[in-house]
Amino acid sequence: MKIGFFLNFEKSLGGGHFWRCLNLAKKMKKSGRKFYFFSNIKDKNFLALLKKNNFEYIEIIEKKKEKFVKELIKKIEYLKIKNLIIDSYKINYFDEKKIKSVIKKLIVVDDHINKKHFCDLLINNNFLSSVSKKKIKKINPKIELAIGHNFNMVNNLKDKKKLYFKKSSSIKNIFVFFGSSDNTDETSKVLKIVRFFPSIKFHIIVGNFNKNTKKFKKIEKIEKNTKFYFSLENEKIINLIKKNDLAIGAGGVNMIERLYFNLPSLIICVADNQKNASEYLKNKKIIIYLGKSSNVSAELIRNNFNNLIEHKNLFKNLQKNTRKVSLNLNSNNLIIKKLNSILIK
Repeated sequence: MKIGFFLNFEKSLGGGHFWRCLNLAKKMKKSGRKFYFFSNIKDKNFLALLKKNNFEYIEIIEKKKEKFVKELIKKIEYLKIKNLIIDSYKINYFDEKKIKSVIKKLIVVDDHINKKHFCDLLINNNFLSSVSKKKIKKINPKIELAIGHNFNMVNNLKDKKKLYFKKSSSIKNIFVFFGSSDNTDETSKVLKIVRFFPSIKFHIIVGNFNKNTKKFKKIEKIEKNTKFYFSLENEKIINLIKKNDLAIGAGGVNMIERLYFNLPSLIICVADNQKNASEYLKNKKIIIYLGKSSNVSAELIRNNFNNLIEHKNLFKNLQKNTRKVSLNLNSNNLIIKKLNSILIK
């Protein structure tokens, strides 16, 4: 069985789409399946990961959209691929219709709630309110849906049984990550507060496309309670999640991973498509939502962090609510079961 993935790669979007597709392909791996990644990826680390997993990379040169859609269709036809998974904001309903004409099964991954699609299966594995789910269903009435957080694509499902609930009653280690690019430079906001908490260790991940890498390497030598990790693979990021007591991060793909592995979070929304999930989790008291990036200052982060330290019951309740979510995040591979029922040989 041949399975294709198409993702449009942009530094401004970070690596979330890549990791999501890579994790999904790894979860789908079994004898007789061959995976093709169609993209414009230039990063050597990401290309090396595809090679390591024996996934074939097919370059789609970045041109005007109409041309790269034609190029994608041409290569799909040449390789006789019958199943394609798209994870790209640049592909719209009409593009999907063209692509669907040359394949048997089209699967779309999209975390927006207001977009119409032309596909066999639509996946949105965000935390969604009942209102958001109804909106998706209304816009896409004839499409099979896999929506909601139980259709998560988190890596390391085999380790789920350990649950990682051996968390400290106090905050000693902080996990900080704002994606591969951190375009809004939230990391620098967090770095402004570390000196106020000398007894706490800040574990800060700097992504492949972060423009401030040189600056952070200098800061690491000055701030003794910071440890920086540069360009980590997803597996190593997850291993780091398991060792910390609290996270400060964005509301994207990594937020689901943090909740899956029972790590309480302070969330900053850095993209419009993160807003609905962040507000849903805030209303359920599962995260502390600080708001949109433009409205979040270092002082606001510090005040909320201080509040958790000073009011241990607040942190305890946050841990308790995170644990409930972690337990409820289905580990029965619902997404794989759904895909297997759609894909054809």
